[in-house]
Amino acid sequence: MSVCILIIVSDVLLFKNLRVFVAGGAGFIGQRLVKALLRRECKVRVFDVEMRELKQVKDSRLELVVDDMLDEKVF
Repeated sequence: MSVCILIIVSDVLLFKNLRVFVAGGAGFIGQRLVKALLRRECKVRVFDVEMRELKQVKDSRLELVVDDMLDEKVF
């Protein structure tokens, strides 16, 4: 199950340096959300079991955590 909450604000300054955690960020919606947040100058941490296309994104504000949230060892 995925939950996605979007806040649409046109002022980039509200997002600058905002730290955002995206669980399931490698999926169809997650990838677009992550890229939109990076365009708004957010610092983004993505957690997913595989990253696919996000591994190709070169941005110092992007941190990729590859693991399974259902694995008890993660927490």
